[in-house]
Amino acid sequence: MEKKQAIYSNLYTTCKVIPLTKFIDVYCGDLEALVIEGESDKEALEAASSKIVAEYVKIIGGENMFELTRQNDLINKQIKVTVLEAAKGLLSMRAYTEAVNALASVNMKAEVPDTVEEVKALNGRIDSELANLKRILLSEAKKAESKQEQKVDRSHFMRELAMANAHFKFCIDPNQYTAESYAYLIKQMNNDFKRMKEWQTRKR
Repeated sequence: MEKKQAIYSNLYTTCKVIPLTKFIDVYCGDLEALVIEGESDKEALEAASSKIVAEYVKIIGGENMFELTRQNDLINKQIKVTVLEAAKGLLSMRAYTEAVNALASVNMKAEVPDTVEEVKALNGRIDSELANLKRILLSEAKKAESKQEQKVDRSHFMRELAMANAHFKFCIDPNQYTAESYAYLIKQMNNDFKRMKEWQTRKR
């Protein structure tokens, strides 16, 4: 079997270093914006995206936290689908140890199969998990479409950026600010609005 050549890349993997403009691109679906140089495979890009979004969510909290957390959970499920499908491919090539290691990376424990029956049983477990994940992803997609949910998209970030510029009375350049520094500003702005609302409530 021909050994697959490794793909080397330099990716943004934390909010501390990724420019805000790149973070917005990533969140809106352009995972290639994570690549600083070189190339990367889909699994590595999705893993980096999931990590960065989780960091951003942890910092900002606030009203958008639920939606961002939901989006992150869906990304994790999509990653798991990719890994499970890869594991099925490895099983079909009789690369049983590699398949079991791939499953372990998504917290699916399995023993290396020794017989045809054990391979079929493991394939059955993978198929069952894949069907469940795909059902959830399809359900979420239909729910979003039917309810016409307000998504955190590029226009959301642009409106939020304009609001932050007005609130802090200086221009936030998405090319100069990192996702982390911007997230802390948004957290501060949300806290300022919350304190103002509480003050107005007490004043009545």
